[in-house]
Amino acid sequence: MPILSSNSYNNEFKKYDVARILNQAEMKFDSKAYEGYSPLYLSTTFALSYGLSFATITATLSHAFIYYRRQIWNQARRSLQEQPDVHARLMSRYPQVPDWWYYTIFVIFFGFGVISIELWPTQMPVWALLLALVIAFVYVIPVGIVQAITNQEIALNVITELIIGYVLPGRPITMMMFKTWGYIVRRSGLSVQTNANTTIVDGPSHDIHIRPEVGSLHEDPSAAYVLGTGTVIAGTTQLGVQVWMFNHIPSVYRSRSTATEIPFLNSMMCDENQPNGFTCPHTGVFGVSSVIWGMRLCVIGPRRMFSKGSTYYPLVYFFLIGAIAPWIPWLINKRYPNSFMKYVHPVLFAGTNLLPPATALNFVPWAITGFIFQYYIRRRHFSWWTKYNYVLSAALDSGTAVAVILIYFALQYPQNGHIGKDTIQKWWGNTVHLSGADARETPLKRLADGETFGASTW
Repeated sequence: MPILSSNSYNNEFKKYDVARILNQAEMKFDSKAYEGYSPLYLSTTFALSYGLSFATITATLSHAFIYYRRQIWNQARRSLQEQPDVHARLMSRYPQVPDWWYYTIFVIFFGFGVISIELWPTQMPVWALLLALVIAFVYVIPVGIVQAITNQEIALNVITELIIGYVLPGRPITMMMFKTWGYIVRRSGLSVQTNANTTIVDGPSHDIHIRPEVGSLHEDPSAAYVLGTGTVIAGTTQLGVQVWMFNHIPSVYRSRSTATEIPFLNSMMCDENQPNGFTCPHTGVFGVSSVIWGMRLCVIGPRRMFSKGSTYYPLVYFFLIGAIAPWIPWLINKRYPNSFMKYVHPVLFAGTNLLPPATALNFVPWAITGFIFQYYIRRRHFSWWTKYNYVLSAALDSGTAVAVILIYFALQYPQNGHIGKDTIQKWWGNTVHLSGADARETPLKRLADGETFGASTW
């Protein structure tokens, strides 16, 4: 197997054929078929990323408890009676966002969630939605603390997959919906709170002192609905584009062993056989490749993947490692207050959140760029760094987005893509990665015909 891959494999070093372990009529896990086929194996990096994700979850809670338990408790007790700071006093002249706005939005969209569960064959009970929301709520403050200090997000996708995989195994659609609510609700909540510091979304907007809400008839009524309108437009547009892509980008999943089509997997536009190279790596891991994630943790189930006696059972110990790890720098800081260990955060474990689908091609430039700008330039040219560092970052992000459009219409769209194929795509820098053993998938050891590796029983 490759060291780094987002695919899953059987005991013959071949990519796992999920069609062979499914009941085709109900699209559920078939235990007898699984026992007659193969256990599921992950690449080393993928398995390690799961373990580090487990450690991140417990490390975040431990870190918040060690360093911020008193602040969290005190703030929770006196949040409504606490004396406002200078920024809050400056903003007090503006009307505040009424609480009933939030309650109304929650009730409406919770209702939409229940409707989507009940009217479509999701195999998901309503109580699972409530459980996902509870997970999101519990992690808002601990994850928010780490994100506020480090500007790095702690993802909950793996822990939500693990929980629902134990609670409701064998339901890939349920797993994906549960993960979305448990992960995205927390992420969106922190995103709104982050934007509140510099926008009119929520008040008080401390950083730039903008009026937090516009609810009166004599004031501009459009600004109050920026967030809601933007959400509706973005959500419906994205859904429409996805529907179009599923219907127009050709590719159909076929079982590798039986060559039969799987209706549940039709139009899997991001698979390896997509004729236009539409790989969509990140979206593929979370969205279009939901079946792959589902098969790993929900059809087969974490009981078979991570329980005692299984191949990946040692990864469970990362939960314990994550819970203990934050105490080490805390104890060192108690003894040596000026130690660099005070800068160590649970985000250290979260560094592999995007690995896979990210590879060394993504991480190496990121590390080099971060070292140059956040260490060297910040220490040697602080005035320049203060003025231009984040402006340059935004400019590079914007330039990348514009460049993608220009490259597509200049090189890929005209003449069915032959302009790019005959010019820039032949450049050494765009082809050298295809010349190595990794690209050719050359194994270090080949199995003989009929030979397998790994466990003899599963």
